[in-house]
Amino acid sequence: MFTRLFKGRITRLDYFLGSVLAGIAAWAIALIFETLFGSVVGAVAFMLVYALLILVSFSLVVRRLHDIGVSGWWSLLLLVPFVNLAFGLYILFRRGAQVENAFGSVPPSGVDLLGTFFPRV
Repeated sequence: MFTRLFKGRITRLDYFLGSVLAGIAAWAIALIFETLFGSVVGAVAFMLVYALLILVSFSLVVRRLHDIGVSGWWSLLLLVPFVNLAFGLYILFRRGAQVENAFGSVPPSGVDLLGTFFPRV
């Protein structure tokens, strides 16, 4: 199942909405943990959940890169300060390949958030 997270392609809109929802989820979880468990235990619990959200975020980036037609290893550019900003905008606005490529067929147009977080490949 872990490898399914990094296979296939997603559209620009799915990438954007998935990233926004992951960010909102991170803030909501932080507030819930802070309220329920206090600052120390809440912070530790939040770090564990946030690690999962980082995995989901990298999954979105890799599948977006696959839609563009390049290797998911380019996602490591997100770890470089300042480069990550330009790279994030590039993958958000770069149009995906309009034909089948080595990473799969053209993703369907429209929003498929369930398919964004749980790939059907």
